[in-house]
Amino acid sequence: MLKTTTVRLDEGVLKKLEKKAEERYMDRSTYVRQLIMKGYEDEIFQENLQKYKQGKISLGQFSKNTNKSIYELLEMFRLSRSNINVDMEDVEGSYNL
Repeated sequence: MLKTTTVRLDEGVLKKLEKKAEERYMDRSTYVRQLIMKGYEDEIFQENLQKYKQGKISLGQFSKNTNKSIYELLEMFRLSRSNINVDMEDVEGSYNL
């Protein structure tokens, strides 16, 4: 169930949001909800990426926390040319060996 919240934004920002929403053939509220979710998901991803790079969580936990498969994460690392800490336990766990 959707609940209402209020956010005060500069008039210029509202105009830009309205324009982008129209370009995507959607109403402003739907567009803003999508932006908020995208920002939230990115925040969760970045938090978990830092924990993973610091060795605080495994690749499997990273996958679970971000709702992304291990394959998706490995592909994202490859595309961004990021260094990763993958050990055999991570690989075996992803293939259920």
